[in-house]
Amino acid sequence: MGQSISQMDRTKQIKWLLTIIIPILILFVPETGGVTKEIKVFFAITVAAILCFAFELLNNMIPSLLLPFAYAVTNLVPLEVALKPWTVTVVWTVLCGFILSLILERIGLLQRLACWCILKSGGTYNGILYGLVVAGIVANLILPGAWSVAFAALGYGICKAFNLGKSKEAAGIMMTAAMANLMPGFFIMDPSNVGVLIGVAGGVTDLTITYTDYLMQNIIFLPFGFVMAFTMSKLFKANVTIEGKAYFKAQLEEMGAFKKEEKKVIGVLIFFFLFLITSNIHGIGLVYGYIFAVILLYMPGVDAGTKEDIQRVNYPFLFFITSCMSIGQVANVLGVGELISSSIIPHLGGIGPIGFLLIIWLIAVLTNFLLTPLAAMAALGAPITQMALDMGVRVEPVLYTFFNGLDQIIMPYEYALYMICFSYGLIHIKDFMKAFSTKMLISVIYLFLIVVPYWKLIGLL
Repeated sequence: MGQSISQMDRTKQIKWLLTIIIPILILFVPETGGVTKEIKVFFAITVAAILCFAFELLNNMIPSLLLPFAYAVTNLVPLEVALKPWTVTVVWTVLCGFILSLILERIGLLQRLACWCILKSGGTYNGILYGLVVAGIVANLILPGAWSVAFAALGYGICKAFNLGKSKEAAGIMMTAAMANLMPGFFIMDPSNVGVLIGVAGGVTDLTITYTDYLMQNIIFLPFGFVMAFTMSKLFKANVTIEGKAYFKAQLEEMGAFKKEEKKVIGVLIFFFLFLITSNIHGIGLVYGYIFAVILLYMPGVDAGTKEDIQRVNYPFLFFITSCMSIGQVANVLGVGELISSSIIPHLGGIGPIGFLLIIWLIAVLTNFLLTPLAAMAALGAPITQMALDMGVRVEPVLYTFFNGLDQIIMPYEYALYMICFSYGLIHIKDFMKAFSTKMLISVIYLFLIVVPYWKLIGLL
């Protein structure tokens, strides 16, 4: 026991040494080829913060708080510039999304929706997988990107109900639940995920992508979830027979008829959905729809929201998002994106738009081994946007390709939202690696053989 603690301490000491030494080494880089003193200080501060995030040396709230002030105290930018991300709508959209998701989780709408979808899919093992995908799409249409923990718990609840234990069947259900929650983000705009990347890119170019724009430009990704459910059903073919119709029917009966509170919330969600899909008509920002929905749920006569829902919001995550966006904001002011782009673009001559997209996808996949997706979006969002501009390629498909690459993992630690499902202890690591390695291969084939031609067809490429 003492030896394991000592080993753990040594590991942490090594991580701290790397977090200190690497930024110091950056400061000794020669000031040539456009590398100024300010840019060196920027990279030193940014790398130190990113290593803190990656190594989990401190609670993420601490480096998130320190980062913008470090940029200001070293005179890289005025404090109001470093804190400008707090004025960006993404932060407030995410805050409202948290509140809405907590209300929906408490009243049990997702459980009802999932049981209904799985029941309609037949209630068998394969039916559960396809039902989860349908539930994921519908849930994200109702409220984008708010269901990571809820879907993990849903998958675990199903496995527990059928006594699957640590098995192939449990692996198939848990990993499909994770994918069912996250893959709709390829075509349904999630403010707390791809919205951050778009926000960072907006600091480089006047880029505006509405909910409807994002949906129409990426709707070709919709079948991909079903492709992966089919793949999981073959990779982890059930050795036991699961007849779940009776179980899911009993679950719905236990929930009973829709309660008055649920009907009120559904009414607000219908308003919210209509607001989102008509964004190209009314031109009102996405954030206003989120704010109106939250306010309505707390208004007299509805009273669906509680004080506890607001208190349970993951506020440290908001600071993490703004800190990530601060990286892009300061990088843009200092010209970091132009520096990186001018260093790389001359070596990409003749590759064309498709080759450029493949390079962007590979950069995202490789970055995932070192950084969380949000940190990668913050660190590389501005440079890849500048590279797209310099290559003469529209920014949107470049951002979408980068985002798709960040979803490709092999090990659980690479993406916290997938790690949530792994943490329930029902998946062997070899099964996890097999599933997500297969997903990576299918993803790149689907992207370049199906999605890219669609982008060409609609004039995005």
